[in-house]
Amino acid sequence: MDALERLLAIEGVRQCKAKYAYCVDTKDWDGFGSVFTDDAVFDETDAMTARHPTTGEWVRTGSEFSLELLKSVENGITWPVIGAKNIAEVARGMAEYNLLVHKLFNPTIEILTEATAKAIWPFEDEVYFSEGQPMRYMNGMGHYHETYEKKGDNWLIKTMKLTRTLIRAR
Repeated sequence: MDALERLLAIEGVRQCKAKYAYCVDTKDWDGFGSVFTDDAVFDETDAMTARHPTTGEWVRTGSEFSLELLKSVENGITWPVIGAKNIAEVARGMAEYNLLVHKLFNPTIEILTEATAKAIWPFEDEVYFSEGQPMRYMNGMGHYHETYEKKGDNWLIKTMKLTRTLIRAR
């Protein structure tokens, strides 16, 4: 790969991730599903795990309301979720009645071959929960760890694991 091809590949990965955030925030579930490969693996096993502010160790959030939220959000979900269609349905179930805001920051993107790449995306998300939820608001910060595969002219997410370094909720 020459330098121009590498830059075009990096831009393709960036565009894929931008579409991911836009589609989940606007609840475009068909568009959201289209950014994943048919056999994609989506893993939020540790989405409610963050660093303890004093010790720095990784801990499952222990507040009563966050554990209750975790139960309600993950109700019936077995992680990881496999397949673009299943990923879109799980996202719809977790987000349909809540307001989401995703902020993506400068990623580290490595093009491995002409058709494969990996990236780490620092992010911040805010969730404004609908009435009746155990929590009204959550703000999380962390990283998406992803691999990508090029299909035709498009880069698609092959694997995604979300981790958080901070969770604030009320």
